[in-house]
Amino acid sequence: MAKIKAKIAKPDRVACLERATDMGWLSMAFSDQGVRAISISDAPDHDWLNLKALLKVDAADPATSELFLSAANRPQNPGKAWLEKAATLLADGPQHTGEDVPLKPTGSSLELAVWKAICDIPRGLTWTYKHLAEVAGYPQAIRAVASACGRNPIALLVPCHRVVRADGGLGGYRWHVARKQKILAMERLTAQ
Repeated sequence: MAKIKAKIAKPDRVACLERATDMGWLSMAFSDQGVRAISISDAPDHDWLNLKALLKVDAADPATSELFLSAANRPQNPGKAWLEKAATLLADGPQHTGEDVPLKPTGSSLELAVWKAICDIPRGLTWTYKHLAEVAGYPQAIRAVASACGRNPIALLVPCHRVVRADGGLGGYRWHVARKQKILAMERLTAQ
């Protein structure tokens, strides 16, 4: 299971990296403490905006853009290895689970509990929102749990794509339902 750290008390310097994959453009925002956000899209320019939205920063602020771009060029850049590990989750036949990648999402106590519980869903399986709510410790808050799932800032490493509706339907997915279906199908094949 990936470890989700508690809320960040003060902002840390965030850098971004991006990489093309067979399933889309993968972008990651990270600090020295861990991965803060991952986005998957069809075009790289959309990912920068997605990452900034996931981190809740002002996309129009030039200082933000400079912060995002300058930190990525540091020689001791842990994000490069983390991005490659996340990218292997989108490749055909991956065996990596992302367990050794430090995660640093920011959220409410409910969101953090939900994201932590999501990390317990075994590869190749799915849970319903109701089951996730029970495991996360919020059995009466299924809608809030589903909303927290939708606000997950760390695609793939916090595998919210493994959560489905009670009727087995895929439900929504920030990075497109068709992509969720492909990821789940690939995981079912490689989990055996």
